Amino acid sequence: MGGKSQLHAFRACLTHMRAERNLTTVVQKVLDKQELTKSEWLALSLIQESGVAGCSNSQLSEELGVGLPHITALLKTLLRLEMVDQRHSREDRRANTTVITNKGSDALALVEAEIRRGLSKWLSAIPLKKRNDYLDTVAYLSNQTIEK
Repeated sequence: MGGKSQLHAFRACLTHMRAERNLTTVVQKVLDKQELTKSEWLALSLIQESGVAGCSNSQLSEELGVGLPHITALLKTLLRLEMVDQRHSREDRRANTTVITNKGSDALALVEAEIRRGLSKWLSAIPLKKRNDYLDTVAYLSNQTIEK
């Protein structure tokens, strides 16, 4: 890669990192208002997606990419906040399935609606074609393998 193309790649990387930081700030402000952490929000989303069947601790651990002790602490907080409920297996009392409560669903809906409003406001100044071009580029890059 030549000097000019290396500089272009570096600028693209920095620009993307800044955009990601701004996006994270939009999301974090909403979560702070609801007194939720990013992990709690993601866990609630996964649990809601699992529907009435619920979600096991190991499924949450795998999906979030964190260890079971972290999941246990996370669920303990969500249980205390009454945002989730746990069902114990009849065969193995240690096996839990977590389901979202009405309170958790309501909180999640509120957070996601506020995030959509914040993102809409943030993105409204960008013409639709530019947004779509950016999404196409990011989608392309996310599917590329980096050679070592």
